[in-house]
Amino acid sequence: MKSKFIKSPEKTIMTWFVFTIFVVTYMLRIFEVYYSIYPSTDNSKSKETQVFNIVYLVIITITTVGYGDLAPKSNPGKFITMWLAMWGAMMMAFVVAALTKVLSMNEK
Repeated sequence: MKSKFIKSPEKTIMTWFVFTIFVVTYMLRIFEVYYSIYPSTDNSKSKETQVFNIVYLVIITITTVGYGDLAPKSNPGKFITMWLAMWGAMMMAFVVAALTKVLSMNEK
């Protein structure tokens, strides 16, 4: 991974972002689907289980913005989202490193 990051940092970061978005969206959808099948278990209409809303939640969490308008309801979903927040902070550090490498003024 380190050699791929050094050779092509922007491609490596984008691959990690897209892979993370797809995998975590799928995992959250699995754990949160119960609330779309049985909406009577919650007082509000469960919009968190719609795929676009889950992708929105994942992207907002991974970029460390975290508006808080959507949140998972299941314990595994909450755990995944906590993990995703930590992973997102690390990914942002990689983005800064990649941008520094891409925008450096070296002749190499």
